[in-house]
Amino acid sequence: PTWLKPFPDTEQDTMRGAGGLALLLGVWLLPLLCAGLRRPAAAQLREGRGSLQDPRSRRVVVAPGNATEPFERTYHWDDWTSRPERKHTDFAKPPCVRDVPAAGGRVCKLISHRLCDRKSRVGFSALGGFKKCMQPRRTCAVVGSSQHLLNSTWGSLIDSHDVVIRVNSAPAGVADPPSELPSGVRFLTPGLLRKLGDHVGLRTDVRFLNLEGRLPEFEEQDPEGRCIFLHEPYIPEACGRFCVRSPGLCNVSCQEDRRGYCTHGVCKLQELRCKGSAMEEERDWGKDFVFMDNFYSAVVDQVVPHPTAGFKAIIYAMSRCESVSLFGFGPSCGGEGGARYYPSSAVVFPWHHYDEELMLLKRASALGALGTKVLVPPEARRWIGRATEVKAMFPPCLGE
Repeated sequence: PTWLKPFPDTEQDTMRGAGGLALLLGVWLLPLLCAGLRRPAAAQLREGRGSLQDPRSRRVVVAPGNATEPFERTYHWDDWTSRPERKHTDFAKPPCVRDVPAAGGRVCKLISHRLCDRKSRVGFSALGGFKKCMQPRRTCAVVGSSQHLLNSTWGSLIDSHDVVIRVNSAPAGVADPPSELPSGVRFLTPGLLRKLGDHVGLRTDVRFLNLEGRLPEFEEQDPEGRCIFLHEPYIPEACGRFCVRSPGLCNVSCQEDRRGYCTHGVCKLQELRCKGSAMEEERDWGKDFVFMDNFYSAVVDQVVPHPTAGFKAIIYAMSRCESVSLFGFGPSCGGEGGARYYPSSAVVFPWHHYDEELMLLKRASALGALGTKVLVPPEARRWIGRATEVKAMFPPCLGE
């Protein structure tokens, strides 16, 4: 099927000599040209090379990988932030950690390269009691939300990993659910929760939540607390208009602000709140260990623009576990992208590059130990360097 095909030959996009320089300049200047001049150039670059999704997501390789360094620098038609983010983010330095007050008298931890003040401490050693969420482990399972999980019985395999990571409101199974669920549960049923155990497992150790901070309608609580990563956390607008989704553009001072990402006011980190950027109210997270992630998101932004929660969770897993197994990434057995294994009112965001993320994961899985370099920029490997392999699992219905 077409979703399994590799990227178009990157030699077509390789830039060499004077002609390559001219093309490179043209690529970066395109967003500044009027629409009438831009469309023919875009069409010319797309001609004969296909598109991963549609014209807006056209992927152009500006620095191709090679046999020993497979990481590729790319440009996307719908993305202008990656270049300035790379300019303003220094991954050679360790991130800073800052306590943020949370409901219930607890705190959550902000991890960032750009949002630091006198109350911040340097490095992951400053996490204190939150270190359990960063302890090195041997195996991690990252479970996506693809509907094709219902065509597999990977539950026991998923639960056999040292750490099980899930995303957004995707539920785990429940071995013995109550006969009647709480009144607020609209979509899940006891029968479905019991059935899901065979397909997606029963455990959840870590969960990555987007701007809505939406948890599963029903799940068993961990008495020791889970690790929760709010990867689009609430950040005051004075810290940067694009700070929430483009962490490398947080708290950037500049004389000319052509793109509108520079900070003009005072970025007051004491105004941070432990919640997702679209959550109306703060939540009492109970015993969970909550992170406001402005770090892993910054790394992923250099790989794929507008990344999904699942892709960010994979990068986190690669920083923590030697072997990372991926389940539930890709289309349904019917070829539908974004189709979930559970009923939900949550929308599928249109700006994600699902096809590109999937191709990168397949490439990383196929290359073995070398494949980890596909997903992590060289400058960030000091922090995302524990994984020695990434293995993507797919059901037979998506085979050859």
